[in-house]
Amino acid sequence: MNSEISETVEAASAGEVAARVSAPPRVAPRAWEVAGLLALIAGACLLPFELSGFRLFQFTQVFVYAIALLGLNILTGYNGQISLGHGAFYGIGAYTAAIMIDRWGVPYGWTVPVAGVLCLVSTAGQGARRVSCSRGRRPRSGCR
Repeated sequence: MNSEISETVEAASAGEVAARVSAPPRVAPRAWEVAGLLALIAGACLLPFELSGFRLFQFTQVFVYAIALLGLNILTGYNGQISLGHGAFYGIGAYTAAIMIDRWGVPYGWTVPVAGVLCLVSTAGQGARRVSCSRGRRPRSGCR
C-alpha cells in the first residue's frame, strides 16, 4: 500500500499538484445581483425627494448605524479584535456634527464631510504617534 502511494506521489508532477490545490475560480456577479444593487442605490437617492423630514431623519439614522455596524463587524467578526477606537471615532464625528449644527448653525449636509475629515485627521495623528513610538523616537507627550 505504501509503495502505491509513493509511486503516485512520485508520478505527479509539480504542475498537477499545483492544479489540484489552486484556489477555486472566481465567480462573476449575476445580472440580477447587479440590477438589485443599482435599484437599491437609486431608491436611496430618491428618498430625500419623496419622504417627510422626520422619515428622512429616521432613514439617515439607519444608514449611519449600518455603516458603523458594518465597520465593527469587519473588525470583530473577521479579525477577532475588540475595538474601543471604533466607538471613539464614531463619537468624535457625532460630537463634531452636533456642535456645528447647534452652536454654529451649519446645515446638516456640511457637517458630515467635516466630521469625516476631523476623524481622518485624528486617526492620522494617532497613527503617526504610534509609528514614532515604535521606532524608538519619543515625542514630547511620551509613548505608552
